[in-house]
Amino acid sequence: MKKSLIVIGALCLMAVGGCNTTDGQKEYYHDEPFKQADRPHTTAFKYIKNFSGQKVAAGQMDEVQTIRYYQGGKRVGLTQFVVSTWFGTVTEDEIKKRLTRLVKRRFPNDDAPSQAISTYRNLEDFGAYTRKSGCVFMSFYKRLKGVNLADNDGGAPDFIGSFTICGGLTVTPEKFIQSIAQAGESDSAAFREATR
Repeated sequence: MKKSLIVIGALCLMAVGGCNTTDGQKEYYHDEPFKQADRPHTTAFKYIKNFSGQKVAAGQMDEVQTIRYYQGGKRVGLTQFVVSTWFGTVTEDEIKKRLTRLVKRRFPNDDAPSQAISTYRNLEDFGAYTRKSGCVFMSFYKRLKGVNLADNDGGAPDFIGSFTICGGLTVTPEKFIQSIAQAGESDSAAFREATR
């Protein structure tokens, strides 16, 4: 598995376009072990109540950062960020399927996870979310960095995430998806305070 991810990574870096991966590969797209993050990679931590830390693993020669988010010591999210390129086409149906899998993972005996799915859309960004039994389930793709100079880029997503948060958010799910951005230097103090 690790060798296949390295080969996929090398092909992605050589490709003129973005990196096409299967949904399963996106979920486990890292070559190195996860390490505790000492600075934030995104601003998602600001909107998770009782946020307790991030772990990050690099892959594809540091091209993809896979980040786990924790709330009260429990993992509540997983994201991948492509540092200098972008993911291949991600469809809205894929995001909705990921959302359904999140709900089924949390409620495995629920035969029909037919709760209403709400969507978020802003330019090329798309997200889907739902609530069930006090939990919020979200899956989305976004463009965190600006469009680069490659004429085949077109603003394709460079950030994909999924969250299951049962301990609360400080904003609505739609605002959470909308507000996540790359963390800046000014976010480091708030991150250190949140993870003390």
